[in-house]
Amino acid sequence: MKNLWNAVKVGALTVIVSSIIPIWMSGRISPIEAMRKSDKSGKRQKNRGYHKFIKRYLA
Repeated sequence: MKNLWNAVKVGALTVIVSSIIPIWMSGRISPIEAMRKSDKSGKRQKNRGYHKFIKRYLA
């Protein structure tokens, strides 16, 4: 039971530490600038090529 609580503590600490930088960066820009950067309706997404592998070997 002690190992379970240690795992929960380490997991929570990891999530908190990894979210500090994005929270800090998002607080530094204006809401208008954030909306401009999040608009992806007119942009084409990056073709990664792994879908061909999935279709060929896993389907």
